Amino acid sequence: MSLPHAADILAVLRHSQYHGRSDRLGDTSGFVQLLTASGLLDLSDYEEMAAAEVGRDILNTFVRLGFVTPHLSEDVDKGRDAELVRYIKGVEGLTGCAYEVTRNGMVFMEADSYQKKEETVLRALLNYCLPSVLQPDFSGPRIYPVRLVIDVLLRLEEIGEHPCLSVEEIAAVLPRHVRTAEIVAEIGELRARSTYDQKAKHKTAVAEHFADDNQPYNTIRWLKATGLFRGQDGGLVISPTKRKLVEFIVKNAPPQYEDGAYLRGLWHGAHLPSDNKAVTLAIIQDLLSQLVERCPPRTGTAVEAV
Repeated sequence: MSLPHAADILAVLRHSQYHGRSDRLGDTSGFVQLLTASGLLDLSDYEEMAAAEVGRDILNTFVRLGFVTPHLSEDVDKGRDAELVRYIKGVEGLTGCAYEVTRNGMVFMEADSYQKKEETVLRALLNYCLPSVLQPDFSGPRIYPVRLVIDVLLRLEEIGEHPCLSVEEIAAVLPRHVRTAEIVAEIGELRARSTYDQKAKHKTAVAEHFADDNQPYNTIRWLKATGLFRGQDGGLVISPTKRKLVEFIVKNAPPQYEDGAYLRGLWHGAHLPSDNKAVTLAIIQDLLSQLVERCPPRTGTAVEAV
């Protein structure tokens, strides 16, 4: 699902009879039929998945990104989710009904450029974590997948390893650990003694990982959508143009977890270091330095600092 495609699907939900109606979305097949009729969905792309299952997958993705409010309780009064109502106090535009498009969802839906959509996804995923009120069944210590991927890539570079994560490494190694050092150590060992059998096991792990809705990195398809990463050598690397932003991100720890604060953070979108003018200036200066390094000015011209 590309970013423009996702935005179009979100717009259909926002303007449909299903918006804010958990009662009508109990069986999501009607929503899927609407998307199919709008030309936004081809069920043949989903092989043997039932229409309702496809609909749930789409809605769950939007919920976890914070673009749509979740269905938290069976206690519903006049369409308002009793548990959700506890968390929306002070949040403009939300009524307490499940499956309403949030502020960050609206920004994503209405963004007029690909870069703006990337920024909105970054605000959604930067502090995305497991377990959480949205995914309480995840076992193990709390992790922040995007931040952990950044830490691992930076550490690989620091020790002289190729600073790239293959899909197999992300699916087969990262889910088993919560500490950067442990992940990097296992990746190093696997790269040193990789065999055909091990590669086959990795491919099996990838298939199982992305089939499990509770796995922390099945949002991997959204990692590149943050703009922080790009594909290279069949894997994922930090995008050079976002290197300075990444450096600022790792200097700031995620906020202390609390259910209500976490949900409101998703719905509004996380604060980014680049929201600070001084940081933005530093990022621009870094980009100019990269540009000069790659394309030196011709003799007789001058490149002035910002």
